[in-house]
Amino acid sequence: MLLALLVVVFLAPHDTILNSTTKNNIKAIIDDRKNLTIGNRINDVYVFGTPKMIVLGKKFDKQNYEIENTNDSSKEVIKKEEIIKYFKNL
Repeated sequence: MLLALLVVVFLAPHDTILNSTTKNNIKAIIDDRKNLTIGNRINDVYVFGTPKMIVLGKKFDKQNYEIENTNDSSKEVIKKEEIIKYFKNL
């Protein structure tokens, strides 16, 4: 099962989520381009049509991931240990 997920990295490390998603056959795109603002990176999520977005920014507490559905802008907070289960159940 391949699901599209875009992780927009701003200040927090992303290795853990990338390793977990790759091992579980979930496609993750890490956007850590330093030449763009966070706003530009988020806009690209919508341009590319990515259905889910996680922003690891200043408010990221390393335990809870806020996942945004880019189709309707709804948001859910998922605990770190349940992130893979969440995407496998979509």
